[in-house]
Amino acid sequence: MERKNGAVWQADNHLHVVMTTNHDHAVAAGVGDRRYVVYHVSDEHANDKSWFDPLYRDLENGGANEFLWLLQNLRLGDWHPRQIIKTEEAKEQQRMSADSVSEWAQACIDAEAIIGRWPHCTVGDFGEHVSSNRLRDAYAGFCQQNGLRPVGGQNFGKACTQMFGPRARSSPSNIASNTPAKRPWGYNVPDGAAWQGTLDARLGLK
Repeated sequence: MERKNGAVWQADNHLHVVMTTNHDHAVAAGVGDRRYVVYHVSDEHANDKSWFDPLYRDLENGGANEFLWLLQNLRLGDWHPRQIIKTEEAKEQQRMSADSVSEWAQACIDAEAIIGRWPHCTVGDFGEHVSSNRLRDAYAGFCQQNGLRPVGGQNFGKACTQMFGPRARSSPSNIASNTPAKRPWGYNVPDGAAWQGTLDARLGLK
C-alpha cells in the first residue's frame, strides 16, 4: 500500500469482490485470465417479491450467521483457491476481450468464410492454402470496417502461425508453374471446427 506522497508498506489482502452488471461484455478477461469467475444469473425470479421476502426474513433471523458457519466448516478436499473455475461465461468474456486478430478469426469462423476487404470470400476458402497477403488484406479490411486497430505484420504472422501452423508455399499442383516465384507464401486454413480449436488454444481457453 502507498499513501499519496507518503510511505509505502505491506498489508494482508482480504479483499473479496462480487460485481454485477447488465452489460454483455462484463469484464476485460485477457488471454489465460486467472482473476474472474463469471456466471450468467437467471432472471427467472427478477422482481419476484414472493421469492425474495423469505430470504430476507431468514437473514434477519440468524441466516447470515448460519451461512458464515457453513462457509467456515465446508470441507473443500484438495481444491485450492488458485484453481479458478472456468465457466462457459468466462470463456465468452475472454473471446469478447480478445485482440483484433482473434475478433477477426472468430468472425470468419462464425461466417464460415474469410471475411474482410478481400471480395472473393467463400466457404471453399476453408481447408485450402491462402496466401499471406490475402489473409492480411482480409484482416485489415475487417479492422477498418469495425473500427479496430490492426496489429503489425510480424504480430499478424505470429498469430497466423499459432492458428494455422507454419507458413509454407502453396502446392505446385495449384498453379500453372512450379517455380517458387509463382508459389506464394501462405497458410493452410483448416475447417471451422479445427480453427475454433486453435483459436481457443491461443486465447488460453483449452
